[in-house]
Amino acid sequence: MVVLICFSIGVGVGCGVAIATLIWLRRRDQVIDSLIQLEQLVGHAGTVEMPFDHHSQGKVRVDINGSALNLRAFTDDVQGFKLGDRVVVMATQGDRVWVVSEQTFKT
Repeated sequence: MVVLICFSIGVGVGCGVAIATLIWLRRRDQVIDSLIQLEQLVGHAGTVEMPFDHHSQGKVRVDINGSALNLRAFTDDVQGFKLGDRVVVMATQGDRVWVVSEQTFKT
């Protein structure tokens, strides 16, 4: 009876170690990086949070990887942007983004 209990415990520990090892082997090459590089925003759509035009800066919200980023935004587009307008990030510079309207991007 004691032998059976020791055998059962050994099998249980062995299976646990084997599963933990398999999980570790599978995840060892996986890189988890929660930081978002601004260069990753290029091509992503956003929403204007603070109106602006080519003479002033504004603020846009871009959703990426489950995070919402509020960024200072600039444009060379002559038309201004109103609250709620959709824009697309075309370039980044420091902590700023340069955007165009979604309609301009689609054409």
